Amino acid sequence: MQDSGTGNEKSVADRLADAFHRRDMEAMAALLAESATAQVLGSPFPEESGAASIAKTSFPYLLDDAHEPLFAEARSLKNEECVLLRRKRDGALDVLLRLRLDAGRIARIEYLVTGFRREDMLALVESLGILVAAPQP
Repeated sequence: MQDSGTGNEKSVADRLADAFHRRDMEAMAALLAESATAQVLGSPFPEESGAASIAKTSFPYLLDDAHEPLFAEARSLKNEECVLLRRKRDGALDVLLRLRLDAGRIARIEYLVTGFRREDMLALVESLGILVAAPQP
């Protein structure tokens, strides 16, 4: 995915996916606006507010390979920048991060987790032909 500005720069989603693969939490946090928010849609978890909170809480969880090793893939879905987090063992989609941008930084992340929003996940990725992971018991 390329940035629409010059056509040569990487998109925010590409940069987030690259930092995810490097396990570079500092680079991931640098993409967030200071007032960024994050929410796991359809879950009982509260909305996170502020770049520091997201970097301290959400990012370590996403990078935790002890639960389920994931790899990241930047995609554009319905003209929105997204990052797909897929399982390394079978390529199934586990989490979709919808990015809302403001001035080239992430202002909001909406996490669509297969365990909480399976129907929404299926609808969003149906056209991509991507296997969606079954919810964990």
